[in-house]
Amino acid sequence: EPDILVVDEVLAVGDAEFQKKAIGKMQDVSQEGGRTVLFVSHNMQAVSALTKQSILFENGSLINYAKTNDVINQYLTRKIIDAIYVSSNNFFDKPYIRRVEVKTTHNGNIQEHAKKLEIEFEIYTPFEIESPALSYQIYNSSEQSVIHVLNLYEENPFCEEEGTYLLRSVIPKCMLYPDNYYLKVHFANKANKTKFETIDSVCGFEVKVFNELRDYYWYSKHAVYVEKNYWESKKI
Repeated sequence: EPDILVVDEVLAVGDAEFQKKAIGKMQDVSQEGGRTVLFVSHNMQAVSALTKQSILFENGSLINYAKTNDVINQYLTRKIIDAIYVSSNNFFDKPYIRRVEVKTTHNGNIQEHAKKLEIEFEIYTPFEIESPALSYQIYNSSEQSVIHVLNLYEENPFCEEEGTYLLRSVIPKCMLYPDNYYLKVHFANKANKTKFETIDSVCGFEVKVFNELRDYYWYSKHAVYVEKNYWESKKI
């Protein structure tokens, strides 16, 4: 029964039942016990749901202490990510990701909603990989993974020998809800479960809606994607 309970990224681990118990415990301590809970996280959805006041740190320095929504907005505006990732490494003895680029429909890293989105990956390997796997996740501004795409050697052969390979992932219609997004990329050997590299928070882009009459529909953070659908109506 602490006077101050410090919770550091507890919701990033465990299953849904564990997370539910963790949230319930934090609420019990703060609301019923009248004690302080210090919740540390990069998950903006969790921060906005669990807290009223927030503190923003950068490189160990205090940037702001204010209402949670104000702090979240400040955090997101400071987190500017370039649309192209180029590795600072130049390995010759192990596989790694050399380059990643999000090819958006418009300049300025702007992707038009419901249009084709392409992502290119340049990877290098100094030897044949038995069962290479390349995947990426698309995260939104609330630090939620909303899309996870996987490419396996068995589906699309690559890295059969030493060399540099270009892989392109194509999403014919990007139905992501208007927001700011970024990538997390994984490169591994599926056969022996070896992780070569994971690069996080790269290739930022923004999804926007153009030529849309119903402006009132596109409220920030109201959804993560738009489902394909149609309506029917008749007088009865």
